Amino acid sequence: MSKLLAYQMFLKKANSDLKASIKLMDDDEIESEIICFHLQQSVEKYLKAYLIFNGNQPKKIHDIGLLIHECKKIDEEFIIFDDSIILELTDCGVIARYDELEEIDKEFIKSSLTAVLELKLFIENKLSKTIFENN
Repeated sequence: MSKLLAYQMFLKKANSDLKASIKLMDDDEIESEIICFHLQQSVEKYLKAYLIFNGNQPKKIHDIGLLIHECKKIDEEFIIFDDSIILELTDCGVIARYDELEEIDKEFIKSSLTAVLELKLFIENKLSKTIFENN
């Protein structure tokens, strides 16, 4: 798969996970861990799209902190996410799906959604700036 298609595929899937999270938030029958899982997946895919766009093959990991660390090697501005609530979404990728956890707080979900939207815009701006500069 070409670099262009791969990063675009990751962006498309990240956007789908984000849209699913937003739609599921309005359904009281859906458990918070499912919404959290889709938020985690969207962050993971946005970060991997950025890495692929910049010529790096992302590791097959779900750890958002490690993915941000890899992104900082390309662009130090990713440091703004070092203390972000999105780091806490890592646990939603695997642990929340298979382990017994306390109920995930709706406020955590809302705060995480805001942070995910900020990351999405940040990455989209980085990608469009690079595309614009190279044309």
